Amino acid sequence: MKLVLSLLLGAILCASFCHAAKQSEPFVVLNSSNIAQQIQASSLLLVNVATKRCPCSKTLDSYLINAIAKFPQITFAKVNGDSEPQVLTQYRVAKLPTLLFFKNGKLVLRLADVPTEAALDAKLQEFLK
Repeated sequence: MKLVLSLLLGAILCASFCHAAKQSEPFVVLNSSNIAQQIQASSLLLVNVATKRCPCSKTLDSYLINAIAKFPQITFAKVNGDSEPQVLTQYRVAKLPTLLFFKNGKLVLRLADVPTEAALDAKLQEFLK
């Protein structure tokens, strides 16, 4: 009986840990219903409009995850370009991935290519000014 309870408890703990691990998204997830509110709420917001199927988007994600620790003043967000065509139209995104830089509610910069990690860091430094 103890063995069964121990195994059951272990399975429950493992399931809750694995579920929590899957839930931990380093980016604020945006869509057509919440993007405008987030733009207004964040003084410095970087929105990565990307797709899960593109290798370039995956590379950019890794650069952005590293940047989160270096630039805590910036809110990093992500939009799934495949499922949010309204966002693509509204913000004139023609290529994925595209980075949209918002400062105090205004779009100040758009990057439609994947920069090197060093170039991205340099752009983020400029963005802070």
